[in-house]
Amino acid sequence: MACPGECPSFPFGTKAYNLWLRVDGSWQPKALHYIIRRLGKEKFEEMAQSFVPSWLEEEPGGFEQGVHAALLRCLSLPLNDGGRSIGDEWAAEDWVGLNNDERVMAQYRIRALPGILEIRRILDDTRVECEDLLDPGRGPFIVFDRSTASHAARFDLFLVWVVHYPHFSRLDGSGVPIQRNLITSFLEEIRARADTSSKKTSDIATKRYLAAHFGDAFELVGKLALDMRERMIRSLDVNHCRAWYRIKSSPSAIAAVLEAKPDFQADTGRKPEPDDPPDSRCFSWLRRGEAKRIERTMPSVFRHKSPEDGVGSLGNVRLSSDEFLLECFARRKFEFAKKLLKKYFGNDLVFLREEIVDLAQQALERSKDSADVPETTPESTIPPEVEKHLLEQFHRRHYEKFVDDRIPMLNGLTPRQAAVLPEMRPILIDLMKLHMQGLEKQSREKGLALDIDWLLKDLGLHELM
Repeated sequence: MACPGECPSFPFGTKAYNLWLRVDGSWQPKALHYIIRRLGKEKFEEMAQSFVPSWLEEEPGGFEQGVHAALLRCLSLPLNDGGRSIGDEWAAEDWVGLNNDERVMAQYRIRALPGILEIRRILDDTRVECEDLLDPGRGPFIVFDRSTASHAARFDLFLVWVVHYPHFSRLDGSGVPIQRNLITSFLEEIRARADTSSKKTSDIATKRYLAAHFGDAFELVGKLALDMRERMIRSLDVNHCRAWYRIKSSPSAIAAVLEAKPDFQADTGRKPEPDDPPDSRCFSWLRRGEAKRIERTMPSVFRHKSPEDGVGSLGNVRLSSDEFLLECFARRKFEFAKKLLKKYFGNDLVFLREEIVDLAQQALERSKDSADVPETTPESTIPPEVEKHLLEQFHRRHYEKFVDDRIPMLNGLTPRQAAVLPEMRPILIDLMKLHMQGLEKQSREKGLALDIDWLLKDLGLHELM
């Protein structure tokens, strides 16, 4: 380790990425051979299989991932209480079978433990700046990893093995991303499993537990994500609601009211459905006029201050010679629309029946069907430069509203209010990390320039800039 970090011939310096990969490629099979010789092939394969989460068992490379996690576990942790790790035993044998560079690598690999890395900054195509939530005292450190640098976004979280070398750190083996809104639940569960006798489990104990139960930790990430998705789907007001009415007066009288109201717009481009009466007339029910009142109960991103800001939908209506049909895609809109119909038409419409289909529940049931074929997203017909401009404009307007909008995660405070309260500031920072993470991913996928530094500056969140 006498070479300087900038030496291009030094595998453990900052200028020899490919040389390090070459040493790694020769070290790994030797390490695996040594472990199997000490532990036995059958026992090692059993351990490797236990490190493969159920959702990777049938995937190509799933078992290989378990092999790598088992290799690291054998090198870093004792196999028995009070014993030594295989890595310690190998070190006592002066790293038999390894050349000089591989011995240096082994000295650091046997100290590897899992961490929960938060991506702080993408520095270039090779380096990312990270922090380990389970090792906060270390502070920010540089990880050399081309794949992470090319795919990660700021504030992404990963559960992964980490090896710290003198001049940089490396990710070891495959990791699993953790959604930001799951990290608290994940840490609480893992810390409880690591030491059920104490509510305060040290981070090193948590790391050692993860090392010994890496497959279980992977499994927990998947379970928490699935549970959250199911809760989210169940909470959605996504219902196909229809109500049928008999026309008591005349269709022309009903049509005259529809045409006079600003919230109804003739839908001449709608293709007839198989059950449409031959003389049907269809109207889109927009959130204009009295129908706009429903926006008071909607999140700010779905509200429209002016026609230039957009016009949302309440539902659709279909008028024929003897029937009136109301259609909405949310119960809340449906109930609101039925009250407006009563106000607009009084006894001229006589309620017959209604039908409500829970689309969220259907989606949940389909997602559990392994044979379900994912739908393809139709290609946009909007020119890319126009779509880009519209999306950037939409996000700008959204965050201009967001800064003074009351946010449930902030206990009903606005971001501007939370920014000046010491007890709320950490929660606000975590919320903004979630937003910045999503914006960076969208920017990368669609080639956008979604920048909210102006908002962070306005809120005084300089630590995120």
